Amino acid sequence: MTYAGVTRVVGPVEEIITIEEVKARLDIVRTDQDLMIASLIKGAVERIDGPNAWGLALMSQTWRRTLDQFERQIDLPGYPVQSVNAVTYRDASGSEQVLDPQSYFLASHVEPAQLVIRQAVNLPDTDPEIGAVWVDYGVGYGDRNEIPGPLIDAIALLIGHRYENREAAIVGTISNELPLGYTAIMRDYARHRVTA
Repeated sequence: MTYAGVTRVVGPVEEIITIEEVKARLDIVRTDQDLMIASLIKGAVERIDGPNAWGLALMSQTWRRTLDQFERQIDLPGYPVQSVNAVTYRDASGSEQVLDPQSYFLASHVEPAQLVIRQAVNLPDTDPEIGAVWVDYGVGYGDRNEIPGPLIDAIALLIGHRYENREAAIVGTISNELPLGYTAIMRDYARHRVTA
């Protein structure tokens, strides 16, 4: 399940967890598996971070919500939402316009956060084609030091599980279920999802 009409347009600029940190957690001293560990890190982070995962943005990034027309209140899925960067639309003639930032505000105290267009502002007429309105907004806890520790633990648990269970399993011999700690952490941190 993914957020409807939401994509990531700018990703994090630094690693959430490094190969060295993973190796220290898993007590690995060999260097010949660093490429595989890097791949496991990428997979684990993608499973948790972003609009196609659990609805979380771990480090600062930019997501885009696309709509067919303006609404007075526009849900901004994802957590935590920090800012609205720009509200852009195609007007009735098909020209691209940017909505004046004074005409809206971010309600980040609700979940999902909302872009709210002020009552005194008339909603602009838009191009009748789909995807005529898009909102770019900043999400994420900040840098890697601001990510809640349990989410880093969840990434490490998932990496450790995948590292230990790399081979195809024969039914009844190896559990392919996710680690219990991972599941419990993600149950606590998962966010509401907007679906089509």
